Amino acid sequence: MHYWVCHGHVRGAEIEVWPPFPLIAASRLAHRDHPIEEVEGVETKEKESELDSIVSGEVVHHFFAYATSSGRATELADAHARELVAR
Repeated sequence: MHYWVCHGHVRGAEIEVWPPFPLIAASRLAHRDHPIEEVEGVETKEKESELDSIVSGEVVHHFFAYATSSGRATELADAHARELVAR
C-alpha cells in the first residue's frame, strides 16, 4: 500500500486540484512508524499561501491532501478547497 498526495490551491473562488501521485519511499516509513489516522488528512502550506497572496494581490491557499488511495486524496483535496471557498 502507498500513500498518495494531491496538491491543490484556491485563488479567490477558483479551485485547482492536481492529479494525485504516490509517495513510495514515504509510504514505507509512514506504515512502519504511524497508523493511517496520523497520516491521512490535509496539510496547509501557510508560507506559500502568504507569499502567493502578497504577489498576486488575491487571497490564495495552497495545500496537500494525503491518503492511502488516489481517490481518497482527491476527495480530501476537493472537500478542503470547497471549504476554503465557502469561508
